[in-house]
Amino acid sequence: MRGYVSWERFEQIQQAIASNDRGWEQSGAAQNGSALLAALLRCRRCGRKLSVGYSGNRGDMLRYACRRGWLDNGEARCIAFGGTLVDEAVGQEVLRVVQPAALEAAVLASEEEARQQDHVLQALRRDLEAARLCRQPRPETIRHGGSGKPSGGGRIRTSLEPGLAASARDRASDGTTCPS
Repeated sequence: MRGYVSWERFEQIQQAIASNDRGWEQSGAAQNGSALLAALLRCRRCGRKLSVGYSGNRGDMLRYACRRGWLDNGEARCIAFGGTLVDEAVGQEVLRVVQPAALEAAVLASEEEARQQDHVLQALRRDLEAARLCRQPRPETIRHGGSGKPSGGGRIRTSLEPGLAASARDRASDGTTCPS
C-alpha cells in the first residue's frame, strides 16, 4: 500500500509540522539566530511582524524588514533597517530598567538563604543537645556505694540553660525518647 502511513506515524508527522509552524499571530523569541527583537517588532505602516535576516560574509549582519506584504500580496516593501544597533540599545535599556529590581531580588534571596541556614543550624544544635542529654545518666540510675556518694564516672547535671531545658521538655512531650 504505497502512499499510506500508520496512524502513529501520521500523528508524529502532524506533531513535527505543528512544532515548526509558529503561526502568523504567535509572538515569541527567535528559534535561532542572535536577534533580540525577532518576532516582537511590527511594521508601523502595515502592522505585520518584521522578519529577521542575516547577511554579510559570515552571515552575522542582522537586519529587520517588513517583507510579508511583498511576499504574500506583491505589495511595496514597507521598511528595512540594520538591527545590531537597535538590539544593543534595547538590550542596554532593558538592563538599566531591571537592574535595581535584580539587585534587590539578589539581596532578598541571600537574606532568605541565610535565614534558612540559621533555622537548620538551630535545629541541629537542638538535636545535638538532646542527644547529649540522653547520654547523661539520670540521678536515679546512678549506683551508690556504701558511702552515699555517686560511684562510676557519671555526673549529675543540676541546671540547664532555659532554651535547652525547653527543648528537652518539647522532645519529651512529643513522645520522642532517647535511643537506648
